Amino acid sequence: MRIPIVGQGIKGSKPSLHLWKTHKLMGHFIGNFPAVTVQDFQLAKELFNREEWCGRGEGIIARYFRSDNGVNKGIISSDGQRWQDTRRFALKHLRDFGFGKAGLEGIIQEEAEDIIKYLFTKTNRDYKMNTQFGVPVINILWTIVAGRRFQSEDPQVQRMMVLLNRLFKGKFMLEYLFWYYGLLCYFVPGLNTRRKIIAELRSMFRASITEHQKSLDPNHPRDLIDTYLMEMNKGTNPHFDMESLELTCLDLFKAGAETSSTTILWIILFLTRYQDVQEKCFQEVASVTGEERPGLKHNLPYCQAVIFEVQRLSCVAPQTIPHRVTKEVNVEDKTIPRDAFAMANLWGFMKDPDVWPEAEMFRPERFLQDTETGPKLIRHEQFVPFGMGRRICMGETLAKDTLFIFMTTLVKNLKFENPVNNAKPDPENYTDGFTIIPHPYFVNMKRR
Repeated sequence: MRIPIVGQGIKGSKPSLHLWKTHKLMGHFIGNFPAVTVQDFQLAKELFNREEWCGRGEGIIARYFRSDNGVNKGIISSDGQRWQDTRRFALKHLRDFGFGKAGLEGIIQEEAEDIIKYLFTKTNRDYKMNTQFGVPVINILWTIVAGRRFQSEDPQVQRMMVLLNRLFKGKFMLEYLFWYYGLLCYFVPGLNTRRKIIAELRSMFRASITEHQKSLDPNHPRDLIDTYLMEMNKGTNPHFDMESLELTCLDLFKAGAETSSTTILWIILFLTRYQDVQEKCFQEVASVTGEERPGLKHNLPYCQAVIFEVQRLSCVAPQTIPHRVTKEVNVEDKTIPRDAFAMANLWGFMKDPDVWPEAEMFRPERFLQDTETGPKLIRHEQFVPFGMGRRICMGETLAKDTLFIFMTTLVKNLKFENPVNNAKPDPENYTDGFTIIPHPYFVNMKRR
């Protein structure tokens, strides 16, 4: 028996680097379950592409906080054939309704322009950056999944963003530490916060699904929910049911909404802190786009390098979501038992001083190479902000497009300066939970 609060547990989400060069595998416990964090990039690259390293835990959180009947469903918490079927279906239809389609680019541009109009009303004074980008990012996802967008003042979308933020800011809550005793959190009032949040989010998705059922036209599917309902109505795959649809929607929003909006906050923080970098971004965007609104067709390597460097330093997702090893394996002369948890140290991979000279310095140029035709982006193998292996983030393409369009639209229209009457934004001030979220900070914005 281990007592995670006083020993054997890992505080926070950032894996330690103090054993970096001597230990490829760091053994520890999550609650009372054995776990291993892979500290070596090449080893992680190999292991997380193996089928037996792609399971998911079957603890109290996944089975009862999310589920109605104790079965892991959706995308994030499922594994095996259920996960493969659901992920494959979602990827296919997300491409059909958004990923990689020209129409989605326009949706992202419109959301970026809407937030610019709002920020124009907050210029020339200290203004707090906090959750402003949650609504536009949710709207992008909601358009693909449910075929509609919210107004920024809509209380439902505001509530959704608050709930998602609370889920990601949670750090080692009681139900995550005491896996065997998680039923306490299931029944005892005051300890079941996570369960209540998930239940409320599911009810929001359920309402939209019900609306879709009433107006479904099998000949003209409008969005992901329509196509899922059509697949469910066939009755040929038992993995497709109402609960799975609710949890798939939940997982898509958990994976995309909070992380993308948080990364935009980090981008603004670093642009404010490094005025020379911000000015170079503006000059590049202004000269390349002219009167056009920034889009995916525009070649803006310096801006893209800045986004990469912000992602590397902020490392919003510092490690992979825990995988479950589905059978006993031997790695580096060590035996990893069946059902052990496994994670990859993404934070360490993107801070390794042997790969990234002056790793703690903000240097977008590390992602650029001068050529006869101008600067070009360099692809670093250990740049892994979206994870690695078979369970890499399925929304990577959408997230990249969203960050690029939002960042370039922001710098073209606004200049972010340090606040006048408040403390300067500090990248060391953040909440270290499942994701790394900057504390709310002030900036002083000027129109370009």
